[in-house]
Amino acid sequence: MRLRLVLKTFSLADTKKLNSMLETGFTDVHSERVTVTFEFTSGEDYTRYSQATSPAARIALSKETEERKEDIWKRVAEQAARNYGTDDGYIRMNTESICVVGTKS
Repeated sequence: MRLRLVLKTFSLADTKKLNSMLETGFTDVHSERVTVTFEFTSGEDYTRYSQATSPAARIALSKETEERKEDIWKRVAEQAARNYGTDDGYIRMNTESICVVGTKS
């Protein structure tokens, strides 16, 4: 049986440590860093994605008023467009992921 994991957790960013952890139950463990590009049609599209996938953001904003939340997300959208906007109007963000493959012992 082969196992393939895609991890983005900062605590597992050390591939030597990650490989070592997996070698206790797997053989032929190999990890590789890959660049993953997220593309959004706008800053608002990016914020909708972030709202849907970021529990930390929801928790951080949970005590804010709806008006304040809207203002914060509007600013996030503006910053995303400013920092990651492209000439064709899209927002492209490169992230690094670690892919790990191993065979179950």
